[in-house]
Amino acid sequence: MTGLTAQIDTVLARGIEEGYPAISMLAYRRGESSQRATGFTSLEHKKEAEIDAVFRLASITKLFTQVLTQCLLEENRLSLHSKIVGYLPDSITRDIPHIDQVEVEHLLSHSSGVYNFTDGEDHGTARDERHLR
Repeated sequence: MTGLTAQIDTVLARGIEEGYPAISMLAYRRGESSQRATGFTSLEHKKEAEIDAVFRLASITKLFTQVLTQCLLEENRLSLHSKIVGYLPDSITRDIPHIDQVEVEHLLSHSSGVYNFTDGEDHGTARDERHLR
């Protein structure tokens, strides 16, 4: 077990002790990465958390995304005019119309024109529930 993995395990254990039902975490430090998950995504079904578990995070991720993006901009590792298709896998972008025109700045200003999936009729239905069983 690497030092990073041990640190993640400590954070995960503390979270479970504090009452979080499930936690999934990825950390990257100086070329080393580690992914871990713990707890239950469904307490009723005793479904153990996995690395690719789906968590409903809502808008809290917007703040994290903005802060991390700003850090990358300050380090000149990213440009506001960078096309996002250069950063996301085809499995995510292939079905999004005009995605090849969307820049980082568009996402940060909520002006990309990308369809809001939470407006869809099936949002919050069986598609999401399958991850709980």
